[in-house]
Amino acid sequence: MPDTPPPTTLADLVGEPSLDLECAYPAGGLDRPVRWAHSTELLDPSPYLSGGELVCTVGTAVTGDETARRLVGAVAAVGASGICFGTGDVHDSVPEALLAACRAHAMPLLVAPLGRPFMAISEWIADRRADAGTSELRAAERTGELIALVAERLAAPAALEPLATAAGLATGALIFSVWPAGTARRLGPALGTVAALLGDTSAVAFAVTASDAPVRRASADLSLPCGYSRTVPLADSSRALSEARAAFDLARRRPGEAVGPAGLATLEGLLAQQSPDRLAPFVDRLLEPLLRSDRDRRTNYVATLRAFLAANASLIDTARAQYLHVNTVRHRLERVRDLTGSNPLEATGRTDLTIALWANDHLGPTR
Repeated sequence: MPDTPPPTTLADLVGEPSLDLECAYPAGGLDRPVRWAHSTELLDPSPYLSGGELVCTVGTAVTGDETARRLVGAVAAVGASGICFGTGDVHDSVPEALLAACRAHAMPLLVAPLGRPFMAISEWIADRRADAGTSELRAAERTGELIALVAERLAAPAALEPLATAAGLATGALIFSVWPAGTARRLGPALGTVAALLGDTSAVAFAVTASDAPVRRASADLSLPCGYSRTVPLADSSRALSEARAAFDLARRRPGEAVGPAGLATLEGLLAQQSPDRLAPFVDRLLEPLLRSDRDRRTNYVATLRAFLAANASLIDTARAQYLHVNTVRHRLERVRDLTGSNPLEATGRTDLTIALWANDHLGPTR
């Protein structure tokens, strides 16, 4: 994502005057990212580490070569970024055994003087992370607003080219995907090292990638609905975004599932792209007479119709499912025809009635 600040590194910590940290080993190359600062006096703090921490200690348990090797070995095994050793409380200076162990494991070693609490390091990292998060959020919002304008054809697709290029994307082949609002920051880690342009708006989030595989994987990992487009050049961004939004509307009915172009090439996919105003007449003209009859006369026409459609228009299978005689099923379907004008025994009539049922089930109070 453009304008996102880089992660905090050991070099950043050493370079911050308020922390007053020095580097004991190595002299340079402190480019390791630091996720957090963890204070401990355990010789094996590995159960409490997950990698990327700066492990802070005053060396209470470091009494010689063996204990120094145990501490550094345990910290290195979990992928910690480095060790910060506080002097003045227990040891006046860094023990030679600890320095040797850090060299043996290529583990960076920082030194904090007496009077510099480890909490100050944690607070500084937290403040920097908050600033980075705010900057990242603002960048995502700016990108999201621009993508939304392109989707509404209020901005030219070419406006996205600098952002896409900065994100490492080739503009000749792009996949546009739509996600629930507020999820852009979660998508970054879920997509991993894949080049992606991420944006957020109050309505939806967007992701632009080079293929659909990482999109489908992220949807499954995060259990989030997602709709994605076919592969298009940047010039076709507006059309692709419209397709992705329609797929997202369908995916929201299938939580945790990504829906792509293939999912739209179905009757359900087609209906999901229609406005309520276009579908409401199917309910009003075809389904309301059946619902009214069922309500006033307890005829069960809608239940029989659903069973008939689910049974692939088999009268026998419908009769079995409904515990009815075949002639009773036939009679009810004839009454459906008389009340609606659509014959469920014919393919065209079944399609009309299927649309009416789907619209009634999905439009709800918006109808």
